[in-house]
Parts: sequence; C-alpha cells; structure tokens
Amino acid sequence: MGRLSGIPDDGALLRAVRLRLQPLLLGYAGLMSFGHAMFFGMAGYFFGYVVKTLDMPPELGLLAGVLGAAALGLVTGALAIRRQGIYSP
Repeated sequence: MGRLSGIPDDGALLRAVRLRLQPLLLGYAGLMSFGHAMFFGMAGYFFGYVVKTLDMPPELGLLAGVLGAAALGLVTGALAIRRQGIYSP
C-alpha cells in the first residue's frame, strides 16, 4: 500500500496515463517524444525531494511536482518558440 491513502500504488496512475499517450504519439503521429519523460521525471524529482528531504506530506509533494513540471514546461516552451533553423515550419 502506498503512502497516499486509498491508492495501492503511488505511480500506477502516472504509468497508466503515460501508457495511454504512448500509442497515440508513436502510432498515429509517428513521433518519439522525450519531452514527456522530462516532465514526468522532473515532477517525480520534486515530489521525492519535498516528501523525503523537506519532510512534508505527500499532498504538498504532488503540488510541488506539478508546479515544478509546469515551470520546466514554461522554460522549455520559451526555448522551443525561439528555435530557428531546420526545426522552423
């Protein structure tokens, strides 16, 4: 049983969402996205840091993970919008 009440495995929902999106990206779009792994990894890192190091409840860890991934998304998006060259449409 995971630390979150009522959830048998803390990462089960995260894995389910990722596995549902993977065929969509690979099958229909033909794209291999490493961005999703970057955001999932950052959210997991923030969650673990807040819960283990700062000794806060898992709910705040989830909030920190979401906010950390969102901040990384803003930085990555800003860099991607400014990208020019062969990646430009």
